[in-house]
Amino acid sequence: MEIESSAGSIYQSLDVARGDIRLLELLPESYESDEIIFRLHTVPLADAPQFTALSYTWGDPENTETIIFNGQKVKVTSNLYYILGMMEFLKRFPLDPSWNIPDPLYIWVDAVCINQQDHKEKSHEILRMRRIYEYGDVEVHLGCSPDFVHSDFSEEKSDKRALLCLDKLADMGFGLP
Repeated sequence: MEIESSAGSIYQSLDVARGDIRLLELLPESYESDEIIFRLHTVPLADAPQFTALSYTWGDPENTETIIFNGQKVKVTSNLYYILGMMEFLKRFPLDPSWNIPDPLYIWVDAVCINQQDHKEKSHEILRMRRIYEYGDVEVHLGCSPDFVHSDFSEEKSDKRALLCLDKLADMGFGLP
């Protein structure tokens, strides 16, 4: 993960004694924007709101897209961008009312919620991942078509992202009622 800002780290230290974790909150501004926008929260795991814990293939680290959290642009792998885009789309347009997607939507994903530049933190948090997955609602993504992941989202991003998500869902056997 690469931060495109000279403002310094966007991470505050985790309080190990409290058992802190970081969660991304999908912001409603994403629904009206060409970008996927989050706020980063730090909370004790035992007091965390309902959250989705993502497990996914990182993909090619050279293949990146940009998300925004806490007002800063952050590059993430295209695989993660695709998953977050899919979650943002399904939050806006749930295909099945029984899915009961929480509002607000909180997400824990290792690539962003663990400060990858802080080796001490990373080592500690890797040891806690099993516990984090036990607390969260786990979503597993094993990857997707390279054509989809490498799509150009530069023009009409929201509409194109939505259409690509619908195509992908149709390919996976989901249909609209």
